[in-house]
Amino acid sequence: SGTSMACPHVAGIAALVWSHFPSCTNTQIRNTLVRTSKDRGAQGCDRYYGYGIVQARTAYNMLKQYGCAYGGPTSNPLSNGAIGGCSQDPGFTPPPPPPLPPPTPSHTRH
Repeated sequence: SGTSMACPHVAGIAALVWSHFPSCTNTQIRNTLVRTSKDRGAQGCDRYYGYGIVQARTAYNMLKQYGCAYGGPTSNPLSNGAIGGCSQDPGFTPPPPPPLPPPTPSHTRH
């Protein structure tokens, strides 16, 4: 339970997602996982759930739709050495995802 169980799961999902998008940087993959996580517990990052529950399919779908840019620029990495959890960047608030493109008209057959 806790981080002992979460770390290998998140690392596995990060590797799985990255294997589909090898041109993304580690920072972009990590930011995508943070931005697409499902918040649990107190709003935002908290000591019990971190940034939330990792969502592999959502992360994959966002990168497929928006590309590596969804994970943000790589010039300002979120990770800060060995500091982890909410303390690694206490002022970080994941930005909302980019706006979705307008829906395309559906075509019906007569």
